[in-house]
Amino acid sequence: MNSKIGTFDIYNVYDTCGGNTADHRVMTYADMVERMSQKTVVTKDAASPLKHPQLQLGDALNDYPCGGDKAVSAWLQQPAVATALHVKSNTSGMTYNWGPTAASGDLRPLYKRLAQKYRILIYSGDVDACVPYWGTQEWTRELGFPVKKDWRPWQAEHMTRDGLQRAGYVIDYDSGGTGFKFVTIQGAGHLVPTYKPHFALTMITKFLKNEEF
Repeated sequence: MNSKIGTFDIYNVYDTCGGNTADHRVMTYADMVERMSQKTVVTKDAASPLKHPQLQLGDALNDYPCGGDKAVSAWLQQPAVATALHVKSNTSGMTYNWGPTAASGDLRPLYKRLAQKYRILIYSGDVDACVPYWGTQEWTRELGFPVKKDWRPWQAEHMTRDGLQRAGYVIDYDSGGTGFKFVTIQGAGHLVPTYKPHFALTMITKFLKNEEF
C-alpha cells in the first residue's frame, strides 16, 4: 500500500502544486519515513535561482497560488530586499534536533505548568504529514486536564466566498489557568497561514480577543 501512494508533499498531503515550492519536499512514503527517522536535520537555503520556464501563479487545492512560494523565495534573495529586512544573505542554514524524547526532551511537563498560569492555544493543520494533528491532539489530551468544552466545529469566513464555513475543530480544557485549547484548521498544511490565511487570521484574532470559538 505504501509503495502505491506515489509522491506527496510532506507538509500538505493534498497539495496539488506538483512540487512547485521553494524546498521541494515532495517525496514517497519511504522517503518520509527515512527523513523522519533522522535525529539531526541540517536545513540549507533551498531557494535556488528560478529555472522553471513558467513562473505562473495558478490555483492550488488550498488558498494559496502554485508558484507563489518560489516567487517569494526569489524576491527574498535579492540583495536590496535582504538589506531592507536587515537579514544576512548566503548563510549556511541551521541544525536542529528532533525525534524521540531522548534527543529533544519531553516538553509536556513544561506545557502543563504554563497552561495552569497562562492562556494557551495549540493549533495544527489537519493535512500536515510532517507533524500530524492527531499527534498534537494526543499530547495535549495527555496533559490530563478535564474537558471544559468538548470537541466541536468552529467557523470562519473563507477568503473568496461570503459567509461562514467550518474551519476546523476545537476542544477546551480546564487547566486551572485562564484557558487551554487545541484547534485544528481544516485543509491546512504545516504552515497554516500559508494554506488557509483567512482561517488563521480568524483563529488568532479570536484567541487574542478571548472570544468563543
